[in-house]
Amino acid sequence: MTRLGSALFNADHAALAVELRRVEAAGIDFLHFDVFDGHFVPDLAFPPRTIAALRPLTTLPFEVHLAAVDPLRFLPALKHAGADLVFLPAESTPLLYEAIFAVRELGMQVGLCLALGTTLSVLEPVLPLLDAVLLLGRVTGEGQRGRSFNPLLLDRVATVRRLLDVTNRPIDLQAAGGLELENMPAAVIAGASSLPIGGALHREADMVGFLGQLKASIAGDRSRGAEEPRSRGAEESEAEGGTEPSRITDHGSSTTDHSSGFSVLSSEFSVLGSRFSTRVLIASRSFGPHCPGALEQLRTAGCELITNPGAARQMKTNC
Repeated sequence: MTRLGSALFNADHAALAVELRRVEAAGIDFLHFDVFDGHFVPDLAFPPRTIAALRPLTTLPFEVHLAAVDPLRFLPALKHAGADLVFLPAESTPLLYEAIFAVRELGMQVGLCLALGTTLSVLEPVLPLLDAVLLLGRVTGEGQRGRSFNPLLLDRVATVRRLLDVTNRPIDLQAAGGLELENMPAAVIAGASSLPIGGALHREADMVGFLGQLKASIAGDRSRGAEEPRSRGAEESEAEGGTEPSRITDHGSSTTDHSSGFSVLSSEFSVLGSRFSTRVLIASRSFGPHCPGALEQLRTAGCELITNPGAARQMKTNC
């Protein structure tokens, strides 16, 4: 079942409480709040105090799209305001691993938001740590340039959906930005499990009728999609013995051992007829008594381990 949400940034700001009750009565599943700092994107959007004022009015989930130069400084205020989930901006969040845990330590769910031009490869290292992914289909914020929905989003949604399906991760995949009735079903068919809807919903006088029409369109497109034959690319992939989509990388390919949960990135190329290959070295100081199986999982995945003698002695001491 696709979740449908209301992006209140597109509501009547002079009557936000009324708008909230209106979308809830129409059958919306969650509320999407944009929090813009005026620097990372030109707009200024909801301060935490506005979110806090609306929180007692409903039990619907509050999901925050945080677009800020220094996103971590907003987290305590958003927790206090009643946010259930926060999407960190992939482009401005330093040390993603640590930032994700900063959200979790405050008791909120965490997602990662990627702008339309951001490479999808940033997702792979942190995907197991996320509750949700938000892919944008237009330029963030207001303004004339790039406001329309960009169909490039559909391929990006499909790519992430394949990765989630292969790794069997129950992560909510959201698509937002410029969505209208004519392209929302396509986003769902591509793999989106949630749609935060902005202007397309809030300009409608009859929200119940609009959501009913949208749900019927999604159901119809799903039925037609199930009846269509598989793509030629999928058939060729199976003929070659491969049923698994490739991992998200900018260059080269990757090998994966799904029992271990680790992947080893590699690529091959040729220069003047000679074949060369490259491997990616991953350096980490995190393996110790708190993750005793990690080293064996890395070996199973095909990693070549280079141990620091001092670190090895320290691990034996700690264990």
